[in-house]
Amino acid sequence: MSGCLRATAGALGVASVAVALAGCAGSSSTVSIPDRQLTFPVLWAGTNPDGTRAAGIEPATIAVGTQGDPGFSVNLDDVRAKQAGPAWQAATASAATVGTLLTGTDQSVVDLRYDITGAIDGPSGGAALTVGTMAAITGHAVRPEVAMTGTVAPDGTVGAVSQVPAKVRAAKKAGYTTVLVPIANRTEFDPATGTTVNLPALGRRLGIQVRVVRDVGDAYRVFTGRTIFSPPAA
Repeated sequence: MSGCLRATAGALGVASVAVALAGCAGSSSTVSIPDRQLTFPVLWAGTNPDGTRAAGIEPATIAVGTQGDPGFSVNLDDVRAKQAGPAWQAATASAATVGTLLTGTDQSVVDLRYDITGAIDGPSGGAALTVGTMAAITGHAVRPEVAMTGTVAPDGTVGAVSQVPAKVRAAKKAGYTTVLVPIANRTEFDPATGTTVNLPALGRRLGIQVRVVRDVGDAYRVFTGRTIFSPPAA
């Protein structure tokens, strides 16, 4: 099953990740992070082999510490996970880079490990993975009833993705009560109804809350109740 949330390259290419790491490594504060891990929900939507649409939640495990080799790795040993494409790996690289930068973590010592089991692909898990990375680094607890979708840019901006109505319905079906979506996806065409829908209004009809966010700082506050960095001026 393809979990491609958006087919085009999204948040940050691997080459850009390397440049970002090289350019910012000297500005981070050195911290000692105990080994810990959390499981974070990543919304996906795609097409089954028979052409039918599908959507769901991929639980991604994020492990962090300063005891292993510095850098990040993605575990694709699972048979289905081996089908995850390069866009997913690029999204993970983006999350590792942006998450460490926004928490002021020294990239020369931190070790991040990502583990998935589903055959998903696409960059729109980038924002969720970034928030999860930040929470793993800080140790802040995340609200289990919240899920989100969106790409992530180098400055932490949450970018637009596709098939958001399907992802909102999948979150509702999985028991989530709050879904965060990019502000650019406030309204979107819904293939299920053939109409353009307002996502917060769709959430109300489904009995859940759909909130739009501008950046991962907004999302982090919803997930943890904490402020990781000051919001920009209006």
